[in-house]
Amino acid sequence: MSSFTRFSSQLDLRYHSESVWEVLTPFSYDVASLGSGITVDIPKGFLFDGGSVPKSLWGIISPWEENCGQAFCVHDKLCVEQMLTYHQDSGKLVKVNISRKRCDEILEEALNVLKVTPRKIDLIMAGVNLHRVVNGIE
Repeated sequence: MSSFTRFSSQLDLRYHSESVWEVLTPFSYDVASLGSGITVDIPKGFLFDGGSVPKSLWGIISPWEENCGQAFCVHDKLCVEQMLTYHQDSGKLVKVNISRKRCDEILEEALNVLKVTPRKIDLIMAGVNLHRVVNGIE
């Protein structure tokens, strides 16, 4: 993880329905480092439900944990598509399949970029892992 990566804009949301939020302002996240050419693009209108944390853990870590929204949004997009976009020097975009494990690694990286405390990151990642196991997700 590089401390030089960032999100292209602030998170701008609107409540959509039943714990689902809609992204109003599109943003992107450069994986690994700024200008890496590996991005996650979040379009206007993308719907997501916060962090993948089982309800039984919401008293410890919320799916809407403060300062984690963009990382949760990126993770949801990756889990839905299971693809990363590579921007090649020729200007061509190439989409590459990724594993759920890689989606989770990018979540952890993004949480670090947002300067979430290591303890909170450990709790979030434990919740995400538990969610995956409980729901039989590979």
